[in-house]
Amino acid sequence: MATNAPPGRPTERLEGYVYNAWYMAGWVSELNAELSSVKILNQPIVLYRTEAGRWVAFDDLCPHKLVPLSLGKRIGDCLRCTYHGLKFAEDGRCVEIPGQPIVPAAVRVRTYPAVEKHGGVWIWMGAPVRADPSAMPAIIGDGDAGYRVFSQSIEIHGSARLIWDNLMDLTHIPFLHFNSLVAGDQAAAAAVFAGEADKNSIPHDRGILMKTWQTYPGRPELVGHNRPLDEYAVTDLSAPGVFAISIRSYEAGTRDEYPTGDVPADRLVLEQSGCQVVVPITETSCKIFHNAGTWDRAPSDRTRSRANSKAIVEDKLVIEAQQASMRANPESKPLTLAMDRNVVRFRLIMTRLLKQEVEFRVAAE
Repeated sequence: MATNAPPGRPTERLEGYVYNAWYMAGWVSELNAELSSVKILNQPIVLYRTEAGRWVAFDDLCPHKLVPLSLGKRIGDCLRCTYHGLKFAEDGRCVEIPGQPIVPAAVRVRTYPAVEKHGGVWIWMGAPVRADPSAMPAIIGDGDAGYRVFSQSIEIHGSARLIWDNLMDLTHIPFLHFNSLVAGDQAAAAAVFAGEADKNSIPHDRGILMKTWQTYPGRPELVGHNRPLDEYAVTDLSAPGVFAISIRSYEAGTRDEYPTGDVPADRLVLEQSGCQVVVPITETSCKIFHNAGTWDRAPSDRTRSRANSKAIVEDKLVIEAQQASMRANPESKPLTLAMDRNVVRFRLIMTRLLKQEVEFRVAAE
């Protein structure tokens, strides 16, 4: 996982985003192990997998003629540029220049720490000395024991910041997601989401944890009956934009017995999980890697996955319209209302983390 940068080549930064964090490059099921090209924080990156199974991430740029290395070819554990055949080892060193016996040490490409976990490939975009595999996001993904998970991704022509705001605001769910996530009475759902999220929000060092009770009409496809269920949803949005959700289902009446959510394990009827990993591409575009899963002992059913996918498309449509409207009305500023309390809290957390990064960079120079 050694990481280096070619001397004298500045890295173009996308300002206002945390770099010292793990960003998802893609679900393993979506990436080509031979060669894949992605963009994270405005930086084009090429990935490939070595014969031993390690993922390698380079700047997608040959230092010779600035041709994208993603046009090249994996040769064993190395990557060969398609233009003049320069070959780079997984640590970024150029190990061969066809027709030139001596390879200058300065001919190298920047590499990034890359780790495979939870069914995805994650890249550390910040200072390599701070890369910590134990700081990987705590989500449930493909291959994690005990769960059956369905993973997808979607690109959105809107800022990652707008998605953060969306994920921190549960009050939009009864309205925007009435046809996907809400089953039942819209007014009742609106009353629940208007009060619970703010009341049960817990800020932490890198984000905000939210705990919400809700009543669901029934999940016959997963639990074998159509009786109402009390469901306890625990969501966590953490920097740099990883939203994890766990939903625990109980028989109706459990909510009144255990309003704090500390329900005995033997009362659990079903547990579901999901995530949305928001990755900035440019200032006004991002990608969401999302999944939904249930116990692997539950019936094989993609109902929740389909509902989540539909909800994310609903988010995509409104976020893209919002981004276009902001672009067309640059002088207009959005209002902040009571429902935006967690939005403001999360922005303040990100501002603090950004300040810490600047202090670290200054100290390291």
